[in-house]
Amino acid sequence: MKNYHVFEIKRFLVKKIKLIVSSAIIFGIALAALGYFKQINAETQEKDVVNDESEVSDYLDSRAAYFRFYLEKPDGDPFRKVGTIQELFTTDEMYEELYRDEQIDLESIEETIREETGQTEFNSIDTFQDDSNNMYVIRFETGENKRNLDLANYYYELLLNGKFEMLNNLNIYSITSPKLVKKVTDAELEEQKISSEKNISLKKIFLYFVIGAIGGTVFIFITLIILELYSKKLNFSFAYIADESNDFIVVDKKLENKMMVGNYVGRPFGNKKIVLSEVSLGKDAKTTLIGNKNNEITFDEIQKNKLTLVEENTLNNIKLMNNYVEVIIVVFPGITTRKWYETQRMLCKLYELPVKTVQLN
Repeated sequence: MKNYHVFEIKRFLVKKIKLIVSSAIIFGIALAALGYFKQINAETQEKDVVNDESEVSDYLDSRAAYFRFYLEKPDGDPFRKVGTIQELFTTDEMYEELYRDEQIDLESIEETIREETGQTEFNSIDTFQDDSNNMYVIRFETGENKRNLDLANYYYELLLNGKFEMLNNLNIYSITSPKLVKKVTDAELEEQKISSEKNISLKKIFLYFVIGAIGGTVFIFITLIILELYSKKLNFSFAYIADESNDFIVVDKKLENKMMVGNYVGRPFGNKKIVLSEVSLGKDAKTTLIGNKNNEITFDEIQKNKLTLVEENTLNNIKLMNNYVEVIIVVFPGITTRKWYETQRMLCKLYELPVKTVQLN
């Protein structure tokens, strides 16, 4: 049997299954929660723009105006640059042109409103983009309903008639023509909140959960594999034997291969073999390595008619002039250290000794 790594990966999954499942659930719940709040925020963002909930609007006793549009690149992707649109609509040159065409001194209006309301960062023109559908919303507030609507119509016509050269290479789609936002009562706001929660798509939330769970599973699996590859102690064969063509065997009761270990250790037959183990071999380990008592293998050097296994902690303790046939390295998962194992492999290569690795689970 040479698919020991497959068996070891299965053993790895069984041992880590609780951690993997819990991580998948945590990632799934986290992404589902993110999806839930994303939908809530999308609903809220839209209603905040089309409903008059502005402190400034309340103070000025006016209703802001707005319009919606969508910008598309030539390749079909949405244009996502809110800051660019905001800056394009509020340049000094744009304000001067607005004053010439409509006699609206927007700069003076903004300064007056900032002084009266204490809102030092107030802008008469605000640009938003809905994250859920990438639609732009431009909102206008000057303190007078008619002026708000005139301002919205002015910019709306400029936009659709291609007056902004920077946007000429984009496809512009009108979604909502200029109109005033609605005045809403506290009761209506509460009703809208409940309505938003009802509109939440459970299917989308479940999809977020599934994506999060899959992503969490992949992430934690890769992380655990990497940790095993660099762990101080050897736990699974795939973490220290990269190529299954190497001469090694994994001994496990589930593989039901304990009886064949003696034959594996005994071939090729010769005078002596070195058995290297970082920890002292117990009676059970020695019995497993020897196999059947009738096998011609022993740890007793007195029995000259059998192949003798010499137990040592390191190859440095061995007198190589004794003409050993090969080296058997014994690995105990969770006990044998990577540093010791790699040192013994290096010494074996240095002394040009054939090596077999036996992992005793």
